[in-house]
Amino acid sequence: MSDELKPAEQQEPERYVVLKASGSQYAYVQDTHERKTVKRYDIFKRNGWDQALIHAKRLNEAAKDKP
Repeated sequence: MSDELKPAEQQEPERYVVLKASGSQYAYVQDTHERKTVKRYDIFKRNGWDQALIHAKRLNEAAKDKP
């Protein structure tokens, strides 16, 4: 069964997430296991928010591929 079809309670939370504090111009890609910031993106620069989302998605895909 794919992750998309599992009920929300059974899905594992993503390791890498994008966080942004209200009023901040930065979006942070955060590692939830190590509780560290991986990278900071300026959302006012070209595609900053999209780049943060893509970066987190790629890191999550790579983390799933590791045993």
